[in-house]
Amino acid sequence: MTIEDIVVLAKKGMVEEALKRVEALGDPFDKVLAVVGIAKVVGDLAFLQDAAYLLKKVKKKGEKAIAYSEVALAHSLLGDMEKATELFNEALRIVEGLEPKGAGPVAGIIASRLALAGFIDAALETFEFAFDTIMNLEVDFSKKIDMILQLADLMEETGDDLTSEEALPIYLRAHDIFEKLRVNQRAGTLEKKIELARVLKRGGWPDIRHPVYEGKYQQALHLIQLVLTGENKAIAILEMALWAKRSMAPERYGLLGRALDELSKTEVSQEGAYEATLLLTELRKINLALKFALSLEDTEKRDIAIKGIIEALIEDEEYEDAKKLVSYISDERLREEVIEKIMLAEGQRL
Repeated sequence: MTIEDIVVLAKKGMVEEALKRVEALGDPFDKVLAVVGIAKVVGDLAFLQDAAYLLKKVKKKGEKAIAYSEVALAHSLLGDMEKATELFNEALRIVEGLEPKGAGPVAGIIASRLALAGFIDAALETFEFAFDTIMNLEVDFSKKIDMILQLADLMEETGDDLTSEEALPIYLRAHDIFEKLRVNQRAGTLEKKIELARVLKRGGWPDIRHPVYEGKYQQALHLIQLVLTGENKAIAILEMALWAKRSMAPERYGLLGRALDELSKTEVSQEGAYEATLLLTELRKINLALKFALSLEDTEKRDIAIKGIIEALIEDEEYEDAKKLVSYISDERLREEVIEKIMLAEGQRL
């Protein structure tokens, strides 16, 4: 029986049977992974005590480091961040003692687990360590490139399982690798994922982002309605409407109508009003965008929001409407900047 089969047993509620099957696994490393899988399903830290005992039996240093990171990740997912930090530190300590050829790939796996546990900065540092270690290896060039590409693959896969905010820096690093190695198709895929992560913030959970990426808007909308409420739901749908517009998807009209309906019955915070202004401006709902912009108490944010609306009007060659909004900008430098843009655009039209 495989590790996956054992975890399936736990998901079916057959936990005792799953634990018995763990004993039948010969490799201590596999046993650790199986127990960790059961612990995640059951949601009980007590199961990780068995994993901690089994860790000592894992002999290969690379596998031991990975096993520590898997147990650490499970602790973090179950709320014990202090223990997770301790175990991750031990995993990284083991990596330092590995031969460079093994250290790079193992460090990449640990970096992925760090990211999934929420330690994004540490994950990025560890990904860089993995990259530098691989680059410094004295191996065949083609082999080195293969290892770097595998690392970039892992970065992308890791980003796919994170929120938009967490995924962005990891996506950007993976894109940088693919671009420099001229793997254009993969770089292009990541460009789309990066753009989507920048649009979907309130709706940036991976379970929502994935169907939007695939154009399955109704599936994403259903998830948003299940997990989000109030302002978060309204702005998340507005974000999705903007992505649908950029993608020229026919669903964009229905999504925008749904978002506007949600906004109309939602009390929006100052931060929400600012986000709504930016989204509505790009969606060309200018009057509503202006309403939200003028409600902003932070003069700097209000000026930036109104400047964005004016720039959208200039782009649409609505110069007279743009001029009417200039007086709403309190910052003299910004006022002069937008006046110059209007004059320049009008001059180019003539």
